[in-house]
Amino acid sequence: MALTRSGLYIPAHRDSLLNDIALDYVADSIKGVPVDNSITPNFTTDTAYGAGAYTGAAMLGSTAGGVALTTPTLTASTDYLVFDAADWTYASQTFTAYGAVFYDDTLAGKNLLFLVYFGGAAAVSGGDFKIVWDATGIWRNRLAPAA
Repeated sequence: MALTRSGLYIPAHRDSLLNDIALDYVADSIKGVPVDNSITPNFTTDTAYGAGAYTGAAMLGSTAGGVALTTPTLTASTDYLVFDAADWTYASQTFTAYGAVFYDDTLAGKNLLFLVYFGGAAAVSGGDFKIVWDATGIWRNRLAPAA
């Protein structure tokens, strides 16, 4: 199969709401790892970085475990819960990525949080790989009905 969409991994968010894990998007170390096109994420059942499809050759880059997001924020904005952080840079890399998977490196389970699909191949050769986040945030969920 292939990578075809972005999404939030349900298990971590469900477990956080059930108070089964102490997920803290702002205080925890949220790391990202570029991925190739060989994984097919299952946002309903996939749980951990370093397990199943989230290990081995599908994980790209020279820094084991990826690179942490900096200056994360979680805010409310007119009916939405919004997660954002500084643009993400993975220095001195050579690879072709189709997306990046982000997980909570502070939690013992290395819980998967979200995956960003680039819409196609994004290549870097001996330079910095950078994701410039949209001005509206990395992800935003409508939690109140539209007026």
